[in-house]
Amino acid sequence: VHGFPQVELLFQAAGPIERVAPELCGAAQRWHSLTPYLPVRHRKRESPDGFVAADVAAELSYRGRPAAVVARMAIEDRLPDRWALDFRRYRMNERRDKSRPGLELRLEFAEPVAGPLLLGQLSHFGYGIFVPELG
Repeated sequence: VHGFPQVELLFQAAGPIERVAPELCGAAQRWHSLTPYLPVRHRKRESPDGFVAADVAAELSYRGRPAAVVARMAIEDRLPDRWALDFRRYRMNERRDKSRPGLELRLEFAEPVAGPLLLGQLSHFGYGIFVPELG
C-alpha cells in the first residue's frame, strides 16, 4: 500500500474476551468511548445530538441491547469531535475528506449492562469500543 509506513506487529493475546481484555467485560450502567464511535447512518437535517442518539439507538437495538441515554462528551457543536481527529477514520482507498465523523460518547443504561460493548461503523476494526465506568 502506497504511503503506509512499515510496522512490526506483535502477537498480544488469544482466548476468551473475559481473559484477554477483562477491562471491556464488566457490568455497568455508564459506559464511555475508548475509541471513537463512527455513526452508521448519514446525517440529514438532524441536530448533532439527535443524529447521534438515533444512530446509537439503532445500533443497540440491532445488537439486542437495551436502550441508553446518549451524551456527547465534547461540548462543541461540530462533527467530528476534536478528540477523534487523532484517529484515522477512513479506509485506505478513500479520500481524507470522506472520513467518518468520530465521536466521544457516554452511554447510560437503566440497569447494568455487561460488556463487551462495540458499536458503530468499523467496530470490527477497533472503533466504537466502550469501557465501563465503575464506581
